Amino acid sequence: MKRACEILFLALIFGLPFEYYFRTQDQSLYSTLKLQLLLFLAFWIAWQAVKTRGSVVALRKGTARLLPGSLVAALLCLVVTQTLAAALAPEFRHNAIRAAIKADLGVILLIAAADLARKRTPGAEDLGLRALAVLSLTGSCVALIGWGDFAGIGFFERIVEIFQPHRFWLMDRVRLHSTMEYPNTAGSFLAACLLASLSLVACRYSPLARRSMTWIWAISAALQASALTFTHSRGATGSAILGLALATWLGRGFALKTPWKWAAVACFAMLAAAISYQIFLRYTGPHTQGASQEHRAARFGLAADEETMHLSPGSKYRKTIRVRNDSPFLWTREEFGIGYRWIDLENGEAVGLREVAAIFQETLSPGRWTEFEVWLRTPPRAGEFLLIWFVIRRFPELRELENSFSPAIICSLHPSGEKQPHALSDKGQYYLKLIREERRRLMLLDVPDRWDLWHAALKMFLSRPLLGAGPDNFRLLKWKYMKAQKGDETILANSLYLEYLANSGIAGLASLLWLFVEFAKCLGQKLRLAEESRDRGVAFFGVAFFAAFLTHGLVDYFLKFTPAFLLFWLIMGVLCCREEGNDLELRTT
Repeated sequence: MKRACEILFLALIFGLPFEYYFRTQDQSLYSTLKLQLLLFLAFWIAWQAVKTRGSVVALRKGTARLLPGSLVAALLCLVVTQTLAAALAPEFRHNAIRAAIKADLGVILLIAAADLARKRTPGAEDLGLRALAVLSLTGSCVALIGWGDFAGIGFFERIVEIFQPHRFWLMDRVRLHSTMEYPNTAGSFLAACLLASLSLVACRYSPLARRSMTWIWAISAALQASALTFTHSRGATGSAILGLALATWLGRGFALKTPWKWAAVACFAMLAAAISYQIFLRYTGPHTQGASQEHRAARFGLAADEETMHLSPGSKYRKTIRVRNDSPFLWTREEFGIGYRWIDLENGEAVGLREVAAIFQETLSPGRWTEFEVWLRTPPRAGEFLLIWFVIRRFPELRELENSFSPAIICSLHPSGEKQPHALSDKGQYYLKLIREERRRLMLLDVPDRWDLWHAALKMFLSRPLLGAGPDNFRLLKWKYMKAQKGDETILANSLYLEYLANSGIAGLASLLWLFVEFAKCLGQKLRLAEESRDRGVAFFGVAFFAAFLTHGLVDYFLKFTPAFLLFWLIMGVLCCREEGNDLELRTT
């Protein structure tokens, strides 16, 4: 049973960047990664039942020796604060409860990983080293697929489309994300893989790090560092540099040896050049980024932002819409207005001429919103139609402003209208799927600034300072604290610490920081007490990985995403376990 659990554990690490959704990404429970997680936990629980013969006392005694007592107390404190914050959440309580359960799952995964990684015999090839090897090989696969997609090779492009069909851009540059959901998530994962590869190079006397294998890990590190560069993630790149520097300084007694020295210096130089270039782009070029190069001159809201409508043919409706000027010039009063057109879904032809719905009564400057009432007249016959809003310019002749159109709205015209809505046809459902994808791309282009998100998180914390708004509720409530229209609910606080502060208050942040202190103590002791080269390699990785995680957390939050969430808790369980007969709390150098 233990061997099966170890195989499933390593397979879970390998599957982190290759999460395939059986349905849609909105239904995230139905994916290969969730299936792997369930299998791993089921086998581990079964192994515990067999090992303890169903005795609760034996199970409690066995798990009590896995982790230092102070770390166990910190984990319990985190669970309690997350549970209280979820139970007392003023809004979206069900979402907060799900997030608290996810935090509890992280603690369970840490315990399971610690139990598997605990060495029963001195000098044995431990699970930690094998986990680093799998992580390094996984990162190489991610980097290779990403580079193949980046180069336009059809085979790799098809692989990427299976897992993540979207493109992400920084100005006119494609951001490498390979099979992962976002470039920043890919960057944090590649940073961890890079540190694992360098740790295996430093671990020279293990069967996994023979001279023939050393060059494999060194080449993997170079491949991962280059891929990390082209994710254009400043947080991931900078955190990898700081994590590598700190671990090198603390482990200088065994790490500064050839060929590790040359591999580390080469990766450090590559990452330093990369972050310098990324900072240069940030402060010298335009700050547009998103999921496509598509740019619109106008952004619509309210009635113009609906997905479907059920109306009566040949009728007139009064609607309230909002529009924002995303063009670089003024929209002067009386000269500009709002228009619309109908397209028959059956034959794709426009129905009638473009209609003028309203004229601007005041000049609208770039970046500003305006709201007004418009009249909408439906086509005279029943059927399914696309309704598209756009900005018009009246002088010198009536014409549509270029790239000012809204995503289409599926309109089902039937005599019963809104009183008895009809189900959409298969063709209507197909177009609705395309329209939702278009709206998602536009939403990603309209990302709030990091400073605005941080200010919103602080305002949310001040409104409920003790236990916050509820775990994972910042993304749903942030618009109340920002001068912006409600938009993409996947946007987080872009800071691990501010996310916890807003969601769980001062109690949640304090419990998180206490947990981090206990992790740091475990890793420091592990590095000092490591006697064999292989143990030092794992300890070296632990310090580098944890330092990179803490640093990246200053400017990003990625525990919401399943691959990053699982990687953190599984790796920390492997790194913080106590060996048989070796109490890390009592031994000192």
